[in-house]
Amino acid sequence: MQNWLLAAAIVAGLTARIVFWVVTDRLLDDALITIKFDKNLADGVGLVHNLGDGRVHGFTSALSVLVPLPGELIASGGGFFLIRLVSLACFVLTALYAYRICRELDVGTWPTAFVLAFLAFDQNQVFYGMAGMETQIAVAVLFAGIYYVLVEDYTRSGIWLGLAPLARPDFVLWIAPAYLFLLIHDRRRALRAGAISAAILVPWLVFTTAYYGSPVPNTVLAKSAAFGPHLPGLGHPVGWFHFLRDRLTDHRHDWRVFAPFLEKAFVVKAPLSVGLLKAISLVVAALAVIGAVATWSRRSWRPAIAFLALFAIYKVTLLTIGFFEWYGVPVVALLVLLAGVGLDRVAKWSAAALRGRIGVKAAYLAAVPALCLAAVYTWPLPLSIPLEARVQHKIEDRVRVQLGQYLGQVVKPGQSLTSESSGYVGWYTNGTLYDFPGLVSKTVVKRLDAIGAHSWAVPGPLRTLRSPQLIAAVLRPDYLILRPPELTLFRRLYPDAARLYSPVRQFAVSQSATRLKFGGLVLTNADRDFIVLRRSGS
Repeated sequence: MQNWLLAAAIVAGLTARIVFWVVTDRLLDDALITIKFDKNLADGVGLVHNLGDGRVHGFTSALSVLVPLPGELIASGGGFFLIRLVSLACFVLTALYAYRICRELDVGTWPTAFVLAFLAFDQNQVFYGMAGMETQIAVAVLFAGIYYVLVEDYTRSGIWLGLAPLARPDFVLWIAPAYLFLLIHDRRRALRAGAISAAILVPWLVFTTAYYGSPVPNTVLAKSAAFGPHLPGLGHPVGWFHFLRDRLTDHRHDWRVFAPFLEKAFVVKAPLSVGLLKAISLVVAALAVIGAVATWSRRSWRPAIAFLALFAIYKVTLLTIGFFEWYGVPVVALLVLLAGVGLDRVAKWSAAALRGRIGVKAAYLAAVPALCLAAVYTWPLPLSIPLEARVQHKIEDRVRVQLGQYLGQVVKPGQSLTSESSGYVGWYTNGTLYDFPGLVSKTVVKRLDAIGAHSWAVPGPLRTLRSPQLIAAVLRPDYLILRPPELTLFRRLYPDAARLYSPVRQFAVSQSATRLKFGGLVLTNADRDFIVLRRSGS
């Protein structure tokens, strides 16, 4: 059978995802935020998250809303089913294009197997798509575009490059070097490809401008204000030196982004030592660098390498604590693919160097490290599945689902509420949601800007930091939904505002009854306890 390796990877990856879906039924809070737009459209109130702040472009990825929309129009909750189904199909596309890229770059069987195993079983590659996010779609869009640019298929490049910014706006860092290469290589065909991309992208830009008033998502503005760094002036080289030094220091732990187990933010303990996991991630990074250097001569491959470098610069300089790991999942997939290329080249160089002394084939030299790397990236998934099932069924269903349903009953039209956790909170009510950091609320972004509230990345008095507590103190909503530590801080920082609120309900499960520990893997979870407070006179 031809392409047996690809077929095996597809079957294994689909099986892993379906098992994760069936066992956990995991629904990420952020997925509820985006699909709420579809729910409201299906309910006849427009493509909005809630009814209190006008039309707000409160989602970053267009595809995160457009893909589940038909399912939600058919049946309530159908959007989650559809985006999961599409994510399964997009995994197949991801594996297919990864395999084709490896073939095009003459990567051997064992390094290719490592790349496909990572895509099939890596916990983040599986988790986000099956939890309702657009992440798997974004990986497929990226890999398809890279492949068609690599083989210089201009028409198909135009299609996938047009879809790229709809998947993730930061994919502009991929589109720019891709089109630069296409223009340099063949301007006429590149312009034709650009017309195809424009035909895909421009209608969405026109719609968002007409409907929301701007093609720039409010989420970008909110996150930039809350999490963006303070950039020095262009004429201050010393300031830039200190800025870059501080950013590199802040990002000294970024090896965790592609470390087995630790790539997931809520992992607090893994079966393997931190030192060993760090060593593995550094080996993968080194192999990726070798792969980039070894294949740099392939000009149509250079845009992919440039995208990886540009994203690394973007993350280090502009992304602070506002970096959420699903942003990096497509980039990590590309990094691992490059590491597979690097492993292949190291094995071939080593076999050539040993020729005449030890008769060993490159495939044999690559087999052991490929199997070891595949195993260590596969290991977290079977441990995380029962834990994610516990998170959903023992914590989310008993706390945030019931919290959201309660708010749906008590929050009346026109009333307002504030919460950092806005997915489950906002799903069941169309009350005016002043969320943190203002993803679905222009009021939050404008009001905090007006009072000069700084971002978390700017040194300053604690009172000026953007936070759910500050939003509550400034906007005085009818209801507050806070975790106990958030409530304690609210009362300490803003006692005058806090005196206006009284607890009316609490939704909680004990930590002892919801331990997240299995096989040496330990997760943390901050969503076991929420307190609902109501403003006096509301």
